Amino acid sequence: MNKNKFFEEYCKENIIVNFEGDLHVFTEGVAFTASSSTFGNGDKKYIKTETDTGADIEIINEQSGLEVMQHYEIFGEVICQYNEIKNLNDDEKVLINATSAMFAVPYKGLIPWNDDRRFRLHICKAAWSAEAQWHSGSLVDFGLNPMRFLENGIQGPGKITISSKGSWSTGAYYPIVILEDLENGETYFMEHEGGVSWKINIGFEGDTLVFDCTSADIHLDGFSKKLGKDDIFTTTRAIYGKVQGGFDEAVAALTRYKRAVSKRKWNNGIPLVCYNVFMGAIYGIPNENNLKRLIPAAAKIGCEVFCIDAGWYRERNQPAFQMGDYTPCDHLFGDGGLEGIIKMISDYGMIPGLWFEFEAAGAGSAAAKLHSDAMYKRNGKVISADRGFFDLTNPEIREHLFSEVDRVYKMGVRYIKNDYNYSTGIGVGSPTEDYNANERIRDKAICDFIDELYVRYPDMIIENCGSGGMREDNGTLSHYHLQSTSDQELYYNYASIAAASNAIMPPEKAGNWANPYLLREDEYIEFDDGENTDYLIERNLDGEATVFSMINGMVGVPLISGRIDYFDELNFALAKEAVECYKAIRKDIPVSYAVYPTGTELMGKRSYVTVGLINEEKTHMYLAVWKVNARDDEVMIDLSKYISGKADVKMIYPQNDDKCSFKYADAVKKLTVKMDKSKYMARLFEIKMG
Repeated sequence: MNKNKFFEEYCKENIIVNFEGDLHVFTEGVAFTASSSTFGNGDKKYIKTETDTGADIEIINEQSGLEVMQHYEIFGEVICQYNEIKNLNDDEKVLINATSAMFAVPYKGLIPWNDDRRFRLHICKAAWSAEAQWHSGSLVDFGLNPMRFLENGIQGPGKITISSKGSWSTGAYYPIVILEDLENGETYFMEHEGGVSWKINIGFEGDTLVFDCTSADIHLDGFSKKLGKDDIFTTTRAIYGKVQGGFDEAVAALTRYKRAVSKRKWNNGIPLVCYNVFMGAIYGIPNENNLKRLIPAAAKIGCEVFCIDAGWYRERNQPAFQMGDYTPCDHLFGDGGLEGIIKMISDYGMIPGLWFEFEAAGAGSAAAKLHSDAMYKRNGKVISADRGFFDLTNPEIREHLFSEVDRVYKMGVRYIKNDYNYSTGIGVGSPTEDYNANERIRDKAICDFIDELYVRYPDMIIENCGSGGMREDNGTLSHYHLQSTSDQELYYNYASIAAASNAIMPPEKAGNWANPYLLREDEYIEFDDGENTDYLIERNLDGEATVFSMINGMVGVPLISGRIDYFDELNFALAKEAVECYKAIRKDIPVSYAVYPTGTELMGKRSYVTVGLINEEKTHMYLAVWKVNARDDEVMIDLSKYISGKADVKMIYPQNDDKCSFKYADAVKKLTVKMDKSKYMARLFEIKMG
């Protein structure tokens, strides 16, 4: 068994279970404060069985006739838990709450929890095109105010709660909390896995700090589950633990775990440079003219994948009601049709890619008419019929989609961007069914489908996207090579997303848009019709937007876009240099984790954004520095936490640069960077230590 001190000390009955009819207390943000009397009362028998990776703990309450099997896996400092709840009674019971994980620890120290000096909480807000927005503050800042003084400490009302509802599992918040205990120099964390509704609570019960995580709560989305004799309910998975140190150390532990459980890794650990025609380029309206300009341009700067994003199977003005039929719209692509364009991509030495949205279906499509149960329903009606959801538990639908992939695979496609642009909300099914339980079936069906694609096409690379980053929980992402981190098109807004996404996922999975020579969507049509294009060149004369955009991509996996076919000499050289630089450093990315010397930063603030990618031995770091319309032209970055001895600092992109100056003071381990030539600038540094 893998050893973990936190597990040995605090993991025994890490579950809250409630049944209909039990007393439960409503307080701010949470409906349950402990396990119900049905499970909680009476003597319990505990049977612990060690496994190769962790342990199973069986809890039997003969008085209530219930059995709980807790499954634990240990990954260094990270504990993964899920639970099975079994009814041993002849009578049916209705389960209305079951946590995936919870833990309760004493908060020992001299400073009370409501003092700003004691705890610092980090939660990650998300919105479409504003993903990975980390908010940090004291517990009081997040609404856990002191209520009354007790002998054992200060009591506060309820708990701090974050949640996302529906199949956009990261549509409102990313399912993670990180809490630094600043007095004791240690940090607790908890995270939920799975593309379903979830919530995480943090609070105090007397002098005990409590974390709990659930995706099965009647007060979240109406969950209830009838359990007859010997019926079993299985929770989703959650992870949690404690590290010595702060936010950076928690991110490192979580990154190691996510790498360990990932089903998909790049060949030889080397992420590829991708070009995608959507963001800032042609916005889903591909045709022979623009593709035959962009393909050679992408190859010329060194791209290795070229993905046609949307529009290849239907014209832009065709209704979404017909979604689900992936028959190539060949007349858009010239005499050779789509297959001719795919061949052209291959001839230029790049891997051809196409956009799919496997779960999306229109009720008017031929595919949706294959079967009466082709699409998910609720209350007897197809959900969002104009752009609904295929039922991937239906073998006919799966085979339909496999056949469409097979069609393009034979053309040479080896890269798929799988998008997901709508959420199912509280779930699917009839009023007599549990929507929440059906959501778990739906979530498993898409993950199984993706896994089957890899079995059928082992050389396929599949990107996860959900209107950007609206479904990027680790339970989902572990099935994919990489994740589209956002649909944000403005390069200067992307800096905070690119930096902060590396605290959510391993950097080698963070697909960040790098879109030099950006066109806005409202500019594209007239631009591609041959109207005046001089403004595109004029607003990029100094090259700073290209540098900024490319560094957005270089701290993860570059998803390059933009009208690179119109590059002038300067911007072409800067883009090509960025790709060459990335190829030189990318072998280090899958063995590094993110650190935040100046903390995380929110989109839209006038500030400097920084992120470092540092190896486990702390001998090497790549540091990105972005100036986002900051009030000062200089920023001083304290690197003393990461550097113990001598260090060599150099700017590696762009080289031969005379617009940015920097100075490293070895005595105090501080790097000062000056950027005074533009409102938006970025530079990438390499730091060798020891």
